[in-house]
Amino acid sequence: MKTLTPKFIPVYHSLLKEWYGLVEACIIWYIDFFQKENEWFSCTNEELSEILKVSERTIATAIKNLNEKWDVVISKKMREWGWILRNIQLAENCTLQNAKFALSKVSNLHSHNIIQEEKKSKKEKADVHGIDELVEAYREDERINEAFLEEDIIEWLKFKRWRKEYYATTKSFLQQMIVIKRMITNGKPQLDIPKRFNFAVNNAIGYGWKWIHRDDNTERQYLASKKDLFKTPNQDE
Repeated sequence: MKTLTPKFIPVYHSLLKEWYGLVEACIIWYIDFFQKENEWFSCTNEELSEILKVSERTIATAIKNLNEKWDVVISKKMREWGWILRNIQLAENCTLQNAKFALSKVSNLHSHNIIQEEKKSKKEKADVHGIDELVEAYREDERINEAFLEEDIIEWLKFKRWRKEYYATTKSFLQQMIVIKRMITNGKPQLDIPKRFNFAVNNAIGYGWKWIHRDDNTERQYLASKKDLFKTPNQDE
């Protein structure tokens, strides 16, 4: 049977950056090409040698390397007259995004780092306009826009961004603000809610807390320092 001779064989340059040899990259593409329409890729080392114009030993070494990298799955089937048919397929987990062919698994740690970097990048991109969007939501929500000063909202959002902690949605941000409003007032009507929120924000930032805290001790601190922190009308005169 005459070996199929392609007019050209494309090679994705990204594979070469992942420590693939040129022959390995060509074999991966060639297998991927066959698998689109055929169940079996049964080219022998001799046939691949003729296609790529390299020695059979080079082909054998390249296939061995791909197998050790978990990029291909090799199976064999006994045929009539006692000869064995070899089948090579790309592993299911070896698909390059937007290109459909294999990449090596460098290590579990490397993969983990890539995932973490992607998550970090997505969060940072999502936060580019995050503060403006959340402040706008605050302005439109009467439950909190009459209780908290805008400058304190912005200060808290900047602190959260500095900690690389982000509100998942506008809805979750508003919900947290409503919970904080109830918390700093102990669930009772209060006339000094803006001052309480200002104190709570500064306290959280000062102690480096992840969230705004409010307990009996915080309440005592607030009441004790209220005269020193906030001017009375008489003091403004």
